[in-house]
Amino acid sequence: MLKKLNNQVDASGRLLSLKLSKGYITTSLARPFVDFITQKLNLNKMIYASDEMVFQTLTASDDLNAPNAFTHKCIERKVNIPYLTREISLLSLPLFTYWPEDETSLKCHSGYIRNALCVFGMEDLSNNFRNNTQIFANKILSSFDFGAVLCWHEEMRIRTFIEKGLNRLNNSLYQNWPQANSFS
Repeated sequence: MLKKLNNQVDASGRLLSLKLSKGYITTSLARPFVDFITQKLNLNKMIYASDEMVFQTLTASDDLNAPNAFTHKCIERKVNIPYLTREISLLSLPLFTYWPEDETSLKCHSGYIRNALCVFGMEDLSNNFRNNTQIFANKILSSFDFGAVLCWHEEMRIRTFIEKGLNRLNNSLYQNWPQANSFS
């Protein structure tokens, strides 16, 4: 992975390097960035804790000069940017998660709990998701209920292209986020 930066220096002679970053496993990536990491980087050798560090480091390493990446300056300056793929408070968007020990949350209708999280199935979609504004759900596993994956995909298609009114996916909300502006 580091061969792209191996012994390279910038215009002022500073050695280029990756700055380690840590974050959530969930990641939102632009197509040009995905093409860059799959075509230009060697990701064959993985390291411990890569789920919380690899993409976070790659997206925030300025020296990689990756298309549609973010900047490490936000981390250094402790700039608070809303998460696109993880809900952390009532005001954040757009991931829906249910922890069964939280008595104020909705019920886990599938009855399958994994790592203290409800794994959503078909029976959860109409009860927990139909009027929900989030576009991601944690956890829906194809190995548990592939029908739930297909139905949620169809729901997103309907919200995006067909429905009018409150249930329609609000594209402008997502297009105006800092992450989306970095992708343009």
